[in-house]
Amino acid sequence: MGHEQVIAPSAYRYGLDEQEILHAYRNAVVAHGPDDESLIMLVWPTGSGRPLEIGFVISDDKVHVIVHAMAPARPKYLR
Repeated sequence: MGHEQVIAPSAYRYGLDEQEILHAYRNAVVAHGPDDESLIMLVWPTGSGRPLEIGFVISDDKVHVIVHAMAPARPKYLR
C-alpha cells in the first residue's frame, strides 16, 4: 500500500500472527469503509483460503495503524 504500517496489540486479539496480518494488509484487493469516518477495512484470503479482515486507522502523521485482524472475515465485508 506504500505507507508505513504498525500493528497495534489489539490486532492480535484473534490469534493471527504478524506475518498473516501484514500479508493480508499488503495484498488486500477488496477495501471497505470507512465504517465510522476513521476505520478502513480490508479483506484478503490466507494461504488456506479462509478470508481475513484487517482494520486500520491513519494516524495524524499518516502511519497506517492496524488495529483489528480477524479470520474468518465477517459476511458484511465479503459482499
